[in-house]
Amino acid sequence: MVDNEEIKLEIFADDLTSFLRDSASLNAFLSTIECFTLYSGLKINYDKTEVMLLGNQKLHPSTLATCSGKELTIKKTVKILGVYFTYNRSLWKKLNFEETLKSISERLRFWNWRNLTILRRIQIVKTFAVPIFMYRAGLVCLQKHIIMEANKILFNFIWKGKDKVKRSTLISEVEKGGLRAPHLESPIKTQRILCCKKFVNPQQSSWKTILLHYLRPFKTSWRQIGLWMRIRH
Repeated sequence: MVDNEEIKLEIFADDLTSFLRDSASLNAFLSTIECFTLYSGLKINYDKTEVMLLGNQKLHPSTLATCSGKELTIKKTVKILGVYFTYNRSLWKKLNFEETLKSISERLRFWNWRNLTILRRIQIVKTFAVPIFMYRAGLVCLQKHIIMEANKILFNFIWKGKDKVKRSTLISEVEKGGLRAPHLESPIKTQRILCCKKFVNPQQSSWKTILLHYLRPFKTSWRQIGLWMRIRH
C-alpha cells in the first residue's frame, strides 16, 4: 500500500513483477496463475523466477515451498528487465555499472586491433557501446564518476590511448570542426527531461504514486507546492 493505493503487479511483455505480503499471498498468487495456465497455455518459468524480501523481513530457511510443489530460492539480489535490485549498495553498483563498463571494454577490445579511422571508431562506439550504457543510465540514477569512467573507456578506444584533441571539439558538429563523437551527458539529461514530462502527464501510473510518496517531505517552497498541486490534479 502506497498512500492508500494498492500496487500488486507490474508487467512488461512477458516479464511480471508482483508485490506480495507473505507466503500465503504468494501461494494464492501462484494458484491464480496456475488456473490461468489451464485456459491460456502460458506457464511460469520457475527456473527464472526470483523472490526477494522487502523491508527488514527475515525468513528461514532460505527457500519457499509453493502450493504446486516447487521451491523458490529467496535471493538478496533480483534482476528485473536487465536491472539489478539489492539492498547492498556496493553490490548494486558493481552489478549495474561496473559489470556493464567491463562488458563495454571487452566489446571494444574486439575492434581495437583493426586499423580503423577515428570516424569509424566513433561509429563503433555509438553502435556497440553507448546503447548498452544508456539502457541502465536511463532507468537508474548514477553518479558522475561512473559517467567519467565510461567516457574514459570510450575516448581511449577512439584515440587508441590519450586524447589528441579536446573532447568538447570532438563532440561538436562537423561544420564546427568536430566529428559528432558521443557525449553521454546529453542523452542522460534528455532521459531525465522526458521522465519529468511523463511525471507531470495526468495519466495515472504506479511509479508516479511511489515517487510522489517520497517527494512529499520535500514540499518546502510555494513554487514546489504549486508544482505538487498541478501534478496531483
